[in-house]
Amino acid sequence: MNVETKITGAHRERLAVIYPRQSSMAQVREHTESTTRQYGLVEEAVWLGWARGDVVVIDTDLGVSGRFGVVRAGSPNS
Repeated sequence: MNVETKITGAHRERLAVIYPRQSSMAQVREHTESTTRQYGLVEEAVWLGWARGDVVVIDTDLGVSGRFGVVRAGSPNS
């Protein structure tokens, strides 16, 4: 089954959310290809039929580790 048949109009009525993750600023600096590929998911969502305005990127905590239990922007506890 190809992707065109899996994604329906009902999916596209919702926001496409891209949440790039790197757990430390060192990873952000040293693994630029990974970060670039994650941001590239915006173009992938547009290619799959989402309007650009319906693609949301949440990257406010890029480079922040989750191991310390930090409350992150966009989480239910923020």
